[in-house]
Amino acid sequence: MFIMYIYFRYTIRADFNQAIQSTQSRAIHSTAWTAPVS
Repeated sequence: MFIMYIYFRYTIRADFNQAIQSTQSRAIHSTAWTAPVS
């Protein structure tokens, strides 16, 4: 039971970090595309 708790905890943390990285990269790309236009 304790192992499952650790497994889910690290899995959720990894998914959360991946979501943050994808959001940041998306924001960087959108800024890079809109900056030259404006």
